[in-house]
Amino acid sequence: MAFVDDDVVIKSDWVEKITSALSNAHKSLVGVGGVVKAFKKHIISQYYVIHNILEAPIQLNYLPTVNCCFKKEHLMEVGGFDDNFLFAGNEDTDLCLRLKKRGFFFDKIQDAIVYHDFSPNFIDFCQTWLRYGKGTHMAIHNLRRDSPD
Repeated sequence: MAFVDDDVVIKSDWVEKITSALSNAHKSLVGVGGVVKAFKKHIISQYYVIHNILEAPIQLNYLPTVNCCFKKEHLMEVGGFDDNFLFAGNEDTDLCLRLKKRGFFFDKIQDAIVYHDFSPNFIDFCQTWLRYGKGTHMAIHNLRRDSPD
């Protein structure tokens, strides 16, 4: 199952690149992500670029669903996305933490690129980060709730 945000532009070969990386992978690899670049250059998009916000860390604990693909059977195994997330903001982190807890891992491929059309509006930026904060709280709460003491 492949995911992108509704405000990204993908290259014509994106689906082929991201799905082939996953289909030829080790059985414990359940998801791959790609590179996210800014579609337009403005102060808000440059914030994301300068701070590497959408760059995956070296050890991948999650894949941002702005650009990723998962093995469907493993998504279903953990119940998919949590319906309690009523907004976009770290529902992908929550999903990936549940997958990692089952021993699965993720990878990143450099040639699956999407171009994110970040809103240049500062209020939109603040609302996005408020959702990210709420989503992080929910993901951590779920992780603690589901972990043995």
